[in-house]
Amino acid sequence: MVHLLLLFLHVTAAMGIVAGLGIEGAVLVRVRAARTTAEARDALGSTRYLQRLMGLSMLTAIVTGIYLATAYWGWRGAWMGMAMLTIVAIAVVGGLMTGRPTKRLMRATDKALGTDEIVAVQGQLSMSYVIRLVLFLGIVFLMTTKPTSGPSALLVVLVAAAGGVAAGLPVARMRGAQGHPETST
Repeated sequence: MVHLLLLFLHVTAAMGIVAGLGIEGAVLVRVRAARTTAEARDALGSTRYLQRLMGLSMLTAIVTGIYLATAYWGWRGAWMGMAMLTIVAIAVVGGLMTGRPTKRLMRATDKALGTDEIVAVQGQLSMSYVIRLVLFLGIVFLMTTKPTSGPSALLVVLVAAAGGVAAGLPVARMRGAQGHPETST
């Protein structure tokens, strides 16, 4: 019974992560359309709750994952350790590429950031989002295919990371959703 409850919590936490990524994507559309610091700050205003949802979901996924991997899998299979390392990578990317620029925008006065700076932050947030999304898909792939060898599991994560960066580059360069001209970051 404990196994089923923890498995339920683990899957529910994954659903929370997916929901958080979906909400973040919707917020990001509004941020990408922002032309001023005030508009960008307004779009990011509700992310405090999103960060709590994502943090709680990630923590629940990690704790239940460690327990399930230890008690029921005996850490047999490289996919478990690689999935844990990938969650850490997602957290690091989120903290550095999303957390810092978000704090910068939220603390800036209405005219503190110029258009080029806003575009740069929008690009950085977009790049972070795409990288984290594709890394999460890499974890889902690991969990469904369960590779036993370390090199195979590592290859999945490296392909996901490279795919996230490759997919994120064009997104980071786009100006916004309202037909603004493209600008490089």
